[in-house]
Amino acid sequence: MRPTQNNANDTRAMNEHRDRTANSVSRRTVLKRTAASGTLVGLTGTLAQGGGTKIRLGGKVAGWQGQAPNSIKGQKNPTLKLKPGKKYTVVWKNLDGQPHDFVIRDKSGKQLVKTKIMNNRGKTQSVTFTASKKMATYLCTVHPTTMKGQVNTGGGNGGGGGGSQSTTSASTQSGNDGNSKKPAKQIKLGGQSTGWKGIAPESIKGKLNPTLNLKAGQPYEVIWINLDGFDHNFIAMSGDGNPQTGDYGSTVVRSPLMNVQGQTQTVRFTPKKDTNEYYCEIHPVEMRGAISTGGNGTTQTTTNQTTQGSPSKTFQLGFKDGKWMGQSSGIKGKANPTLNLQQGQRYAIKWTNTTSYSRAANRPNLVLTTNYPNGPALSRSDFLLKKGTSQTVTFTASKKLSAYFAENYRKAHGKIVVKGGGGSTTTTM
Repeated sequence: MRPTQNNANDTRAMNEHRDRTANSVSRRTVLKRTAASGTLVGLTGTLAQGGGTKIRLGGKVAGWQGQAPNSIKGQKNPTLKLKPGKKYTVVWKNLDGQPHDFVIRDKSGKQLVKTKIMNNRGKTQSVTFTASKKMATYLCTVHPTTMKGQVNTGGGNGGGGGGSQSTTSASTQSGNDGNSKKPAKQIKLGGQSTGWKGIAPESIKGKLNPTLNLKAGQPYEVIWINLDGFDHNFIAMSGDGNPQTGDYGSTVVRSPLMNVQGQTQTVRFTPKKDTNEYYCEIHPVEMRGAISTGGNGTTQTTTNQTTQGSPSKTFQLGFKDGKWMGQSSGIKGKANPTLNLQQGQRYAIKWTNTTSYSRAANRPNLVLTTNYPNGPALSRSDFLLKKGTSQTVTFTASKKLSAYFAENYRKAHGKIVVKGGGGSTTTTM
C-alpha cells in the first residue's frame, strides 16, 4: 500500500521532533558530564574552553607529577614558567584517589586561583587563568608540604629540576639589606632523611640536628649537601606562628626542594630575635633542629616550639586497617579516639605502624591540623613503611589545633579538643 502525502508529512514531522529531542538530550548529557568531570572556576580563572597554553599535571600525595609540555614531563613539583598577561589552562589528573586541589598563591599566601577538592582517582580538573607577576607558588591545600611547586613569571633562575650546582634562595630579610654583601658566618650541613648532619663549624661537626647559635640581625649563609638523593629543603622559622600560610611558624627563609645526591644548595638569611627553628619541609620530624639567637625569651620560645622539653603526657596510637587505634590509658581500643588537651601544655603522640606496606603510596603518617581536611598542617611526621616502626611527634597545645589524620587514608582522622584560655575548640568530622 502506497503511503499518502499526509502520512509522509507526519513521518517527516516525527523524525524532526525526534532529532530535536536527541540533540537536546545530547547537549544536556554533555553538560552533566562536563560538570561531573570537575572542570571548575578558579578565583581568577574561567571554565576551560580550549584557550591558552595547556599545562598537564598528575596529582598524588608524594607530589605533583609533570606531564606536559615536554619541558616538565617526568619532573616532580616542576617549576611552572608563565608569562604575565598570557592565558594558561592547567589540567590535572587525580592519580591516587586522595583529596587534592590545585591552588596558585602569591608570596603572602593569598589565593589567586583555586579549584575544589577532588578525590576521584582518574578524574581530571581544568582551570583557565591569566598569569600575573604576583603568582609565586602552586600547591594542594590538603598536602601543602609535599605537593608544592614554584611559579616563575620573570625569567631568571626558573626551571623545574636540575639546574646549577648551587642554588640561592630568596631570603625573607628583616630589612638588613646592607648586611647581605658578605655573610658574617658560614654553616655547613648534610641533609638526609634521618636528620641534618653538622659539617662546619667545628662546634657542630658530626652532630645530628645540631643547635645553630646565631646572632639576631646578622646575615648567615647555610650551605647544605644532599646526602641521600631524596627531596629535602632548608627552612628557618620564627616562633610567632603563622599557620594560615601552611607553615609551622612564620617563615624567615625557605629554599626550593632538591633531590640530587651530592648537589649543594646555598641559603642566605638574616635571623630575627624569635627565629628558633630549622627543618626540612618533607621530613619535618627527623630533620629538625633548634636555632638559638640569645636575648630575652629565646630559651622559652625554643622549648615551646621544638622537640626539646618534656611533654606532660604522651598519647600512644597504632595505625591499623586504615584507622588510628588508641593504645594508651583512656583511649585504649578506641578507633580514631578524641585527644583532650590543655592549652599551653606540652604533649607527645607516639604512633606505631602495625602493618607492612609493599607500596610507598600506601604509607601512613601523622598530621596535626587546624581544620580537617582543608586546614594547613601545623605538624607533620614522615611516612612509615615497615611494620613495628614508630615515630613521636612533640608539640605544644594551642587553640588552633583541632584534628589529627593520616594523609593517605580518608578514614584515619580524629578530633583534638583543646581546653583552657576561654572555652574549648574542636573540629567537625
